[in-house]
Amino acid sequence: MNGRNEFPYSGKNLEDVQLQNRATVLQILHSKGRISRRELASLTGLTPSTITYITKDLLEKDLIVETGALVGRKGRRAIALEINPNSRFVIGVRLARGYITCGLFNLNARLLQSERVEISSLRQAGEVLTAVKDTIRKTLQNSGVADKVKAIGIAAPGPLSIREGKVAFISNFPGWRDIPLKEIIQSEFHIETIVEHDAHAAALAEKWFGAAQEVENLIYVANGRGVGAGIILNGQVYHGSSGMAGEIGHTSIDFNGPRCECGNYGCLEIYCSGSAVLRKAKKMIEEGMEETILSKVDPLTLQAILEAAKHEDKLAVALVKEAATYMAYGVVNLINTFHPDMVILGDEMAEAGEIWVDTVKEVALTRLLPEVANRVEIIGSSLKGDSFLTGTGTVAIEYLLRNP
Repeated sequence: MNGRNEFPYSGKNLEDVQLQNRATVLQILHSKGRISRRELASLTGLTPSTITYITKDLLEKDLIVETGALVGRKGRRAIALEINPNSRFVIGVRLARGYITCGLFNLNARLLQSERVEISSLRQAGEVLTAVKDTIRKTLQNSGVADKVKAIGIAAPGPLSIREGKVAFISNFPGWRDIPLKEIIQSEFHIETIVEHDAHAAALAEKWFGAAQEVENLIYVANGRGVGAGIILNGQVYHGSSGMAGEIGHTSIDFNGPRCECGNYGCLEIYCSGSAVLRKAKKMIEEGMEETILSKVDPLTLQAILEAAKHEDKLAVALVKEAATYMAYGVVNLINTFHPDMVILGDEMAEAGEIWVDTVKEVALTRLLPEVANRVEIIGSSLKGDSFLTGTGTVAIEYLLRNP
């Protein structure tokens, strides 16, 4: 025996069923917008009397509102219901390797205010965590609705232990090992905190608000200073047993390659991440291997390289295309493993634009079986602004809808 409950079945008490029914109604209202009680009964399979009881409870909690009449097929008029977007608020935080972004969202995931703090000079975990707490505190103080903020969603690079809300480690981020992020933030602010992998958060944002709204199986590939994949299967985020699913950056494409911080050799992100591109660019410029406008940029940044690639600088184009080719190898592995309907390319490297997306797509499709290639769509991120920040708000909102 391992101490776990090995019996495969479990019952639900009445309170559990009621909570589940309320959550189902809220999620339908959030996805459908204005809808009548009759339609809710039809979509949920619940009886009209049960729907009446649930909606009465949600109206009393101010989570939903009545918004006039809807006219049905036979001219029947019915009172419309919809989510009250300003009854609750959430805070979303993106912890990236170079900065923190923090936003206040209503239940429609409308970004009401945001804050960005550069953390490139804050190398130790304690300093970064202090900056995260200060940014959340400032957002709460400036919100005017601090008492209505009911959840905090945090997206961070992985690997993460989702169940424990821990950061296992972050490559290129010294000192970030086994950081109990959920516990630290939740104990500081006494607000329910949900920690999610940044790629999963972005995938969820695309599913709720972007190009993947009609897609049940999708993968969001986040390629910035590291590489990760957000996976949605059958409409739900797939975390795996420990919450670390999607760590494609730490899959090996060369077992004789250099050792990665994770302990493996020849990891994908060593070859195609933004950090890898920046390292190689600096080395080539120092060695005078190519004529490039980048030799005049001091300090050299990834953004400068991506911008130069858009302007057809020879070195920048070569570096971006090479990284995109390696990225395509990883995408092929993902597609062959999960057979998604859509792959979305996002994060910093995707800022190179068509040169990045087109190269990844072209290389990947030529390495897939035609039957597979013809069924998958590979595109760049469809969301305006920071899809990861939108994802943090989405993660927090999803929690509230599941736990009304």
